[in-house]
Order: sequence, then C-alpha cells, then structure tokens
Amino acid sequence: MKILDTAKITQVARIISLMATLAYMEVLLIGFIVYCIIALIRIYIHQCKLVLTYPHAEKRVIHRFTHNRKHGLFAVIPDDAGNIIREMETMIIML
Repeated sequence: MKILDTAKITQVARIISLMATLAYMEVLLIGFIVYCIIALIRIYIHQCKLVLTYPHAEKRVIHRFTHNRKHGLFAVIPDDAGNIIREMETMIIML
C-alpha cells in the first residue's frame, strides 16, 4: 500500500487544476476560432449576396477600384484639362 502524505495530495491537486485550466482555455480558444470563422463566412455571404442581387454592382465595384488605383498612381491623370469636371461627373454618377 502506498502512503499518501499531504504534499503528494497537494501536488496531484495542482496538476489536476492545471490540466483543467488548460483544457478550459483550449475550449475557449476553439470557440473563439469557430466564432471568427462563422463571422467571416457571414460577411462573405453578405458581400456575394449584394453582388448577385444587384447586377450592376460588380461593374461599379470594379470601376471604383480601377478609378481609385489610377488616382493613387498619378497625382493628376495625364489627360486633358477637363479632368476635374469629368471626375466630378463620375462621382455623381457612382453615388
């Protein structure tokens, strides 16, 4: 028969407590990751739903992306002098 003293019981209790704490933290981490994945899927579905619901939305998004990239590369687009008026008209149409 083994003789268990107080120090041995305390050590076993600490090990069990540590393992329970680590298991609980693992469950929380898995829950957080699952929640983040679900949130990302819902955002992606919402964006796809918008594109599929409005047929011209994809064209407008691509146009806006190209327009912003073009203005990000050039401070002034090297076209003609009527560039500012054309930009304002484009913004009014896009809104």
